[in-house]
Amino acid sequence: MIAATALAGALALPARADAPEACLSPADDIGALVAALEAEGWTALPQGDLPPEAADRLAWPFVAAYVLSDSGGQTIAQLYELQRRTVEGLTRRRDVPGSAIRLLTRSDGAMMVTVRDVAGGVELRCRVALDGGARAPVTFLAEIPRRGEGIEIVTTRLNPEKLSGVIDAPVTVAEIVETRLTYDPEDGS
Repeated sequence: MIAATALAGALALPARADAPEACLSPADDIGALVAALEAEGWTALPQGDLPPEAADRLAWPFVAAYVLSDSGGQTIAQLYELQRRTVEGLTRRRDVPGSAIRLLTRSDGAMMVTVRDVAGGVELRCRVALDGGARAPVTFLAEIPRRGEGIEIVTTRLNPEKLSGVIDAPVTVAEIVETRLTYDPEDGS
């Protein structure tokens, strides 16, 4: 198994690097959030089949989470295949009271957004997988957590070339940005 390298705070980034603005502010509902993301250049995907390139991109936030915490003994390639199938299943998921998921894409990335009721308010979470070269050399994965202003942002850097060799398939994702904002819907904070 290939070990991941966690580099907490080792790379200097602005706290809001590459995080969509819509993911950093309270939203009235999932529709308002998607409209704000579309204004930022994202396109919401309809329910049903997920384009293969979107499934490839959206699997990586989940793979990184497992590799950086507990892989359960699975290899990166096994985790990738499992998470890719999981993401494909999300396109068939229906909203339920208190929980909604949307998948979005743009030319250089894909995103999953969730809005759900939690104790004390609403949680808005965005998981963004972006293509492109890593800004600094990374062995396989590097995690950079940021907190502040009532929001948590975690940027995870990937080395697409090395990961392509590990899973024996092309990898375009070089950066994952995950935001989590919890707020009171009554006052927007």
